[in-house]
Amino acid sequence: MVVNMRFIPWRPLISEKLPFRTNILNEMTIAIKRLERGVKLSYMIYGPLGIGKTSLLLSLKKILEPLSAIVPIYLNPTWNFLTFTDLKDILLDTLSKVKTKVEIKEFNTLLTYIDEGRLGLAFELLDKLLIDNGLYAVLMIDDVSTITRMSRYSDLKITPYSLFETILDRDNICLIVSDTTRALINKVLRSRISDLISRPLSPLKEKEELSLLVEFSDDKLSLNDEVAHKIHQLTRGIPLYDHILGLELLRYGIKEPSFNDIEVVIEKSIEEPDGLFNFQMRMLHLKYILKIGGGFPLKIVLEIIRGNNSVSEIARRTGKSYQYIAMYAKRLREAGFPLQQEDGELKIVDRIYLMWLRLVFEKCWYF
Repeated sequence: MVVNMRFIPWRPLISEKLPFRTNILNEMTIAIKRLERGVKLSYMIYGPLGIGKTSLLLSLKKILEPLSAIVPIYLNPTWNFLTFTDLKDILLDTLSKVKTKVEIKEFNTLLTYIDEGRLGLAFELLDKLLIDNGLYAVLMIDDVSTITRMSRYSDLKITPYSLFETILDRDNICLIVSDTTRALINKVLRSRISDLISRPLSPLKEKEELSLLVEFSDDKLSLNDEVAHKIHQLTRGIPLYDHILGLELLRYGIKEPSFNDIEVVIEKSIEEPDGLFNFQMRMLHLKYILKIGGGFPLKIVLEIIRGNNSVSEIARRTGKSYQYIAMYAKRLREAGFPLQQEDGELKIVDRIYLMWLRLVFEKCWYF
C-alpha cells in the first residue's frame, strides 16, 4: 500500500514507509543499528535523476533521528558549493548531540583543523569524540561526485579520495553515498568502493507507476492499462515524472486521460513558461551540465538534437575520429546522461527531456 501524503513538485518525498523502496530502507536501517554492536556497514546507492535517491536518504535520516546513540548527518553539495564552513556547521551540529561535555581544548582543535583545511584530522578527532561519548555518526552524502569541488581550494590539505579513505577507516562513522551511476562514485572512492555495499535503485514497473499516480492524485485520477503503458513509455518508471504528470493532469482538469491526452499534457507542460515539466527539465538540465560539463560532450548532445544520431556522422561534422566520439559518448553515459548507443547510433532515451531539449534548442536557451 502506497503511503498517502501530499506531494510538492521537485521536492523529495520523506516517509518512513517510502513507496516501493521499503525493502532497501528497512535493510539500511537494520544495518546502521548494528553499529552499536560493533558491525560497521557502508552503502552506495545509484540510479537516474528523479529515481528517489534523495528521498531514500532523507527518509533514512528521519528514521534514525529519534535514536539516542546514532547521529545522522545529511549533506547534498549539488546546489550549495561546499565550503569549510559548511562542514564546520555539520560537525558542530553532530557535537551538539554528545551526552557529556566536550573539552574546550578538543573543541577548539576541531575548529582549527577545519579552518586550516585539515579535514582528515577533523574527522579523526570527531571519531574520537563519538567513541568517548558512546555515539555513532552516519554521514550521508548525496551526489557524491560533486564533492570533488573541494579539491579546487588551494588550502585543502587532503584530496577527496583521501578524505573518504579517512572516513571509511573510522570506527564510529558510517558512510552512505549516492549518485546517478556507479562510475561516478568510483571516480571519488576508487579502490575503496569495494568497502561499500552496492544498491542500485531501479525504475518503477507499469503497475507500480499506476499505483503511484493514483496515490499522488488522492484517487482523483482514473487510468486504464493502455494509458499506464503510454505513461511508462514516456516516463521510463521515474517517480518524479509520475508525480509531475499527475499534478499536470489535474491542473488541466483531466481526470480520465486517454492515450493521446498524456503526450498532449506533457507537451503543453514543457512549452508553457509556468509548466511543471518546463521547470523540472531546466533543473534537470543544469544537473546534467554539472556532471557532463560543457565543451565537446555538449556538442555531441547538440548534434543528436539536430538529428545526427550516427557516431560516424557526428565524427564527420565535428572533424573528430569515430573512436573519439564513441569515447565521449561513453563518458556521457557514465555521468548518468540518458544516452544509449546501439549499432553506431546514439539516442537520448529520456523522451520528455528530449522534447524539452528540442524546444530550448529552437529558442537558443542554455546553449
